[in-house]
Amino acid sequence: MAGASPLEVLDSCLSEAETLLERAALDRAGPLIRRCVDLYNLWFSTGRSDASGEQLLFRDSVWAAQYQLALQWCQVGETASACQLLQSLGVRWRISDLILRLQPPARSKQPTANSAAPGSRPPPPLQLFAAPLSEVLLLSLVNGFAAESTYWEEHGYSKPETPFFSYTFPLSKRPPRSSIEQAVVELHKILCSSPRTAAWVKGAVRAEWWAHSRRRHEGHQLHYDADERHFRDGAARYAIRHPLVSSILYLSGENSGGPTLVTDLTLGGG
Repeated sequence: MAGASPLEVLDSCLSEAETLLERAALDRAGPLIRRCVDLYNLWFSTGRSDASGEQLLFRDSVWAAQYQLALQWCQVGETASACQLLQSLGVRWRISDLILRLQPPARSKQPTANSAAPGSRPPPPLQLFAAPLSEVLLLSLVNGFAAESTYWEEHGYSKPETPFFSYTFPLSKRPPRSSIEQAVVELHKILCSSPRTAAWVKGAVRAEWWAHSRRRHEGHQLHYDADERHFRDGAARYAIRHPLVSSILYLSGENSGGPTLVTDLTLGGG
């Protein structure tokens, strides 16, 4: 970039690095991100206490690019390079390779439901349904939530200012009006007919649903499912309310990303 200022060069390098990371072109993204770090250190004085907004913006962008590169290195098994970069960013702990690696996970045995006292509700089970929907309904959902679908643009899905959004479907008050609501009805029937889940869903009156679109190298933050409507009451009055059952419906193949992690960690459990 002849005649460009160092900041313009840095901005251009960051944009190109982001594009390469989106394409998972790590062999080209790595050297380019290292150049971004060098340009940032050359242009800005890292010891200044009166950092400008522009400096902070570039600092965060460079840090995010390095973090994303390290994450993708973990996903393809470049563990040594990833750990070295993460340590330079001040990261002390990371998730196991068994979770981060982008490879079809080995099929684990279905967990065995624990015994429960007569008349009591059994412990929450973890269960896999390989093909819960008909091919016609599944195809409708695949088309409706495809990457090029208007759903994402109409909801402003990729825009930073767009908040989390979801929809609520009453299970018994009206018939389904869309493919996703029909899928909710079908999944509810399956859960009600399964001995391991029937006790948990028989009292359900509504279902909340939402959709995500993730590229192969992208993940999702660890979280607890909760009724977020009650956040409006303020932190002082808020009490955590979890759904009776949480479910994940995958519309893409096994090779589209890493495995889903489910833990037994509870709120307040340390």
